Amino acid sequence: MPATRRTFLKLLAASGAAIALPGRRVIAGPGPGKVFVAHSTQMTSNDPTVKRTAIGAGLDSCLVELARSEGAAPIARVGDAWEWLLGGVTPTTKIAVHVTAFFVSLDLLNSPQWETIQAIVAGLKDMLAGSFPAGNIRVFDNNMSGINRVNAVYGASNLDGLGVAHDLNTYGGPTLTVNGTTLYQHVYMGDADVIINLARLSGHQYEPGSGPGITGCVKGLMGATSASQDSFGGIANVFHDTSRHWQGHRDLWRLLRSRVKVNIMDMVRASYHEREAFSADVNEIAVSRDPCAIDGYAAQKLLETFPGTPYAGLSIPEAVASEHSDWSTNFTRVEVPIPAVYDAPPPTRRQVEDIVRAHRAGAATDADVKALIKKYREQ
Repeated sequence: MPATRRTFLKLLAASGAAIALPGRRVIAGPGPGKVFVAHSTQMTSNDPTVKRTAIGAGLDSCLVELARSEGAAPIARVGDAWEWLLGGVTPTTKIAVHVTAFFVSLDLLNSPQWETIQAIVAGLKDMLAGSFPAGNIRVFDNNMSGINRVNAVYGASNLDGLGVAHDLNTYGGPTLTVNGTTLYQHVYMGDADVIINLARLSGHQYEPGSGPGITGCVKGLMGATSASQDSFGGIANVFHDTSRHWQGHRDLWRLLRSRVKVNIMDMVRASYHEREAFSADVNEIAVSRDPCAIDGYAAQKLLETFPGTPYAGLSIPEAVASEHSDWSTNFTRVEVPIPAVYDAPPPTRRQVEDIVRAHRAGAATDADVKALIKKYREQ
């Protein structure tokens, strides 16, 4: 269930930390793609409870405000927002959560925060009035060098504790023709009804001679494909093709766009380069429908965090955006309140009956009864 403002403030106060929460949304940037951003220094708190609460509350608020901006109402809990954003959710809906993780050793990690994974799963389980089955959620990245990245980074037992699927690391299902090459999808993505795309903030050197840029939501999705059914690999020449203006990435997003419903950028911490550990605190979570806009915002944050970095290029997102009239690396930043602001749940028949009885007893006015009945009929 979503954290209430009272619970959130109590946790922060108990930590002895300063509290600075935005009270309203602030819109800035050249537009047009909206990127919903939550910022709190408590996202990097040394207190694990405060950190988990801040990241979860920030992500939930981004999702709520994104759904609300599209007309979702009422949003009484974060599960309502997720249902709107994913569309047509039923108890059998299969959800793939693609994580752009990185693993060389336990001393060199720059992957999305574990607390972000927890918050995504908790929000998805909150769908259908809190009854959505965790087993329908599949968390994955590729298995480069034979390593199951999500298990290596987050711990198989921790993922087991969330109740999600995470152990499979093969490729199959419907094939994709990308840049003239047949590629297989990760099995979790291949049979998924919807995809959630999670990236972290870092620079990236794509390939020698191909130019640097951010890791990002757009580029990161290539890791969900492979030229082999048994293990990840054989895709470098498919995607690192500057001579064809990043045709591989353009093809992949054209094929997957309809299923990728939400893009999330974990900017709690940042790394100068993908093969370096996190070295800076940014304390933000961002959410958008538009993967190019969220990458545009991430590139700006990378430049602010590491002035002069050559790794904030946007050649891949710009190439992908060139094929989608409603996508752009320009963005509109929408800052959201923490915790999320929820709507009151619609009244039930029992509540209507109770207020009618209260009116007969003289404990409720005509206006009270009419207002509640009006809300009940509007459902």
